[in-house]
Amino acid sequence: MNTTVTKYQSKLLTAALTVLSLVTQASAGIVENGLWTGGDFYKEDKKIGVRNGVPYSNDSETTRRINAAMTVDGDVLDYKNKPNVKRVMDLVDEDEWDELFPIRKPLYEYEGFLRAVAKFEAFCGENNLEGYDEEDMCARELATLFAHFGQETGLHDAAATSAESGGHAEWKQGLYWVTEIRCSMTDLGPGADMGSSRCDYKESGWAG
Repeated sequence: MNTTVTKYQSKLLTAALTVLSLVTQASAGIVENGLWTGGDFYKEDKKIGVRNGVPYSNDSETTRRINAAMTVDGDVLDYKNKPNVKRVMDLVDEDEWDELFPIRKPLYEYEGFLRAVAKFEAFCGENNLEGYDEEDMCARELATLFAHFGQETGLHDAAATSAESGGHAEWKQGLYWVTEIRCSMTDLGPGADMGSSRCDYKESGWAG
């Protein structure tokens, strides 16, 4: 495996949230009118606001951070020609993807991951850390992302004794789950909160 990726491999054990590979079907931008119409605001102390459903800022650094999380509208058919995708492919090829996620569900395919990367042009596409080149920065981002994969979608069989783990260490068990297991029926049975209000974002305050 590329030594730059190996250097950051320990970050696979950290925690957070995001599964980039599930965004490949998000092809449309915010439509002109909707529930957000008439709800514009701007907070000077936070340097951020929303205009017709779209976040914005009058501050250049905040604008950069907002734009970094924005996706490209539509299908990115030429995804392999994108500079950030080429950088990711140089660091993690398909064989290394298979090595990192040996028990992943079929949904999480390498090509789908690359297409998702192309949707986020700032991912592995910008560098704001002194002393790091673009490849080093991308390796850090990938290590962080893969850590999120492990935490949020991993099987989490620390002993690696279950048949599902295939004997692979816990840091290689990412991309196993596709749904929030506490709210879903899985191959291990119903989730602890399945059918409860805790799994209903409208009732549990997720959107409040």
